[in-house]
Amino acid sequence: MLVTLFCDASRCPETGIGGWGAWVKVDGWEKGKTFGGALPAPYPSAHVTELVGIARAVRHLDREGALHKASAIMVQTDCVRALEVILATVPGSTIARHKDSAHFTRRRLIPDHHELHAAEEIARLTDGMMLMCRHVRGHKRGENRQWVNRVCDKIAKRHMRVLRQSNSGYLPTYPQE
Repeated sequence: MLVTLFCDASRCPETGIGGWGAWVKVDGWEKGKTFGGALPAPYPSAHVTELVGIARAVRHLDREGALHKASAIMVQTDCVRALEVILATVPGSTIARHKDSAHFTRRRLIPDHHELHAAEEIARLTDGMMLMCRHVRGHKRGENRQWVNRVCDKIAKRHMRVLRQSNSGYLPTYPQE
């Protein structure tokens, strides 16, 4: 059984907090499902936030039982660095190219501790499955594969904004009137 997961994240540049949004489709499902959540820990960069978002989405799928019968999972995102970290750290992960994808390869890199922790969680939860990584160009006009990026981006931004507003340590700045 194949699980197709698309994930996107949004990070507030002032606070480092964020949100993630995901869309998943499992073989046999007529339609996909969307979900997401907040990322309250401050992360140092957008690509770390993207990778942590992927890990949270995979964890959510595991808790919901969507991974229990899966033999393969395709992780799709608009963040090349997140995919490269997965390829560098998750044994057996592969590239699933698409004609519209950006070029990326399996290469040596040194993930920071946030990236390493997220990649280890992805590896643990997908152990025994084929893990395929696919890049999807985000924020591009068109209806083919970009619609899912827009949906997930909207979910991620909503979670980030709610978290930012509820965070007592965050004071939004507004232009002086």
